[in-house]
Amino acid sequence: MSVEVFDDVGAESADGEKTAEQTKLAGSKNPITDRSIDLWKTLSNWVRAVEVGEIDPAVTRFELHITKKRSGHLAESFANASDAAAATAALNNARSTLWGSAPGYINRSKVATTLASFVDHVFGSTSSALVVERFSLSFGKGDAIADIQDLLRSKIISADLLPTVANQMLGWTKAKIDQLLEQGKSAVVAADEFNEELVTFVRKYDRTTILYSFAPEPPAAAVEAELPARTYIRQLDLIQLDDDEKIRAANDFLRAALDRSIWAEKLLINRSSFDEFSKQLERTWAAKKIAVSVQAAGRPHVDAGRLLYAECIQVKEQLEARPVPDHFTPGCFHALADDQRLGWHPSYKDELGKIPKAKQ
Repeated sequence: MSVEVFDDVGAESADGEKTAEQTKLAGSKNPITDRSIDLWKTLSNWVRAVEVGEIDPAVTRFELHITKKRSGHLAESFANASDAAAATAALNNARSTLWGSAPGYINRSKVATTLASFVDHVFGSTSSALVVERFSLSFGKGDAIADIQDLLRSKIISADLLPTVANQMLGWTKAKIDQLLEQGKSAVVAADEFNEELVTFVRKYDRTTILYSFAPEPPAAAVEAELPARTYIRQLDLIQLDDDEKIRAANDFLRAALDRSIWAEKLLINRSSFDEFSKQLERTWAAKKIAVSVQAAGRPHVDAGRLLYAECIQVKEQLEARPVPDHFTPGCFHALADDQRLGWHPSYKDELGKIPKAKQ
């Protein structure tokens, strides 16, 4: 994200796609009426930037953000133009609306002098259709802080802390931009840097929330697909667990995998923490394996394996000092069993080696 680099507000993704955004306040006025100076000056500035090569319309979207919902016939027609033909038609319609019908354009002289130069430029440039084709409108709720809080809710922040987080991140962003400008640098803030600051702050102050699961119960077909061949299921076969337990294991395995992905994507958990969690499960398994070898001395290997499995599957481990859903720790144990980093049967690696590879 950037401020006053290639536009008032700019966004650029890793693949080079850009969004040039102008923001207009909508207090007592409407910035997108058909004869709004805000609208036509913005369009004219974008057209000029394209003409001189400052902005490449092939990789740039032009967004006009209004802080509150407003209506404007011509602005909306531009926003609805999704290809070159539609953009040209929208511009022709706007010309007729403001100037009157061609070729006389009898109303052209009636356009206010404060507006006329911007309108003339847009209607006279061959670059205008390129801008209109990639033009869009967006609207806030009339409360910028509330809009920011709505965006932060997607990060799973407790309701009580939400206003504090919003103020913190606004202050951090302002300070970052001021620092860059004072150093003579462009005011560009990387999304990763913003998210890192956000996560660090939330982790420090928001200790009231647990890690909620985003993973629904998997479809029966997905569970069924796990049963014949996955290694963690074969591990359960070695200790002769019934189908109900294998179905439960498949559910836990699939839901835990989905939660790991979503938590990492939403930056609720640092990806490196999953490795630490897995290592802790391996240490727990190793310790319980020793205890079980004493408890089940002289018993059949299947019994020892069932006991070890029962001990591990009841473990309540935390991730980054936060409680996890009931399915998560068992699901992660099954993931480790699938990789053969641990197992339940005392000789699980030897026994799995006896299974034809096509069946593993």
